[in-house]
Order: sequence, then C-alpha cells, then structure tokens
Amino acid sequence: MKYLLVLAIMAVFALNLKAQLGADIQAELKKNGEVYFTFEVQSAKELAALTKIISIDNFDGQQVWAYASEKEFLAFQSFGFDYKVQAHPNENFNPNMATFEQIQNGDAWNYYPTYDAYISMMYQFETDHPGLCDVFSIGTSVNGRQLLVVVLGASSARERGEKAAQLLTEALNGELRGTGKS
Repeated sequence: MKYLLVLAIMAVFALNLKAQLGADIQAELKKNGEVYFTFEVQSAKELAALTKIISIDNFDGQQVWAYASEKEFLAFQSFGFDYKVQAHPNENFNPNMATFEQIQNGDAWNYYPTYDAYISMMYQFETDHPGLCDVFSIGTSVNGRQLLVVVLGASSARERGEKAAQLLTEALNGELRGTGKS
C-alpha cells in the first residue's frame, strides 16, 4: 500500500512539473528534445549562474540565445526571466550529403559526409600519410557508431618518445575540431 502511495505522489509531482511548461515548450521538447529560446539580461554577470544550467548559444550584451532540455528549462524558469521560444536552428536544415566517392571527385568543402564517408575519410588519411597519421577508435556513440580520431605526427613522435603534435576528431556537423597540444 505504501508503494502505491509513493507512486501516486510521484505521478502528481511529475504532472505538476509538466504543467509548468507551456504547450509551446512541450511541443519543442517533443520535436527536438530541447527548446531554443531567447531572453534578456541586464548584465553579463547574470549569466554566470545560468551557464551552469542551460547552454548559451549567443550573447550580444543584452539578449541571450540558449538551448535547454526539459530539466534545464524548468531550472531556468526558477530565475524568473521573460523568454521567447524561437524556431530551432536545425529546423528545415537539409544538408548537402555526399558519399566518399562523391567527395573524392567533387567539391570537397560544400558537403556533409555520410557516416560511411566519414569512416572512409578518416582511414584514408592514414593510408595517404603512413607514418604521419594514425587512426584510433575511442569507442562508440549512443547510436552504436564508431568514434574515430586521427593523430597527426603520431608514429614518428611515438618512436621518439614524444607526444603527438595534433589530434583531429570529426564532429560530423561540418566542423573539424583539433587540439594543438604538443
């Protein structure tokens, strides 16, 4: 009986939290898994606490653009800021996708590689530059896809007992990220 009472209390609490989210927020969360919104602050100092709760996308001195999950948005609401839900930046985004073969034969910078093209590109770096590039898997994504890194200068640096000169990872959103730690 106590178990049923605890479940009933938890259900009422969960419904109360959902009620705090407007229909527009609930629709965005259902569609995108997060909500994209804007709000205004009086100073950058106000952002200090918020950066630990929500993801800040942009700040122009007064207006803030941000992303938040359901839990994060509920925490954000406790600060009492007026906000406006915005169209998610990924809405209606239709990237130009390319296979590995298309990439090799065409415009190499105006595309997003398919997952298979990404895997092929990463290993092609190693094939084209033996002794300079090493490809390593650092695990799998939540979708079961390999996560690869290319380490530049890896083989020769390891032979000399040095650290690699450059580590490259592909973010699969069109951005190539690197760290220049040597």
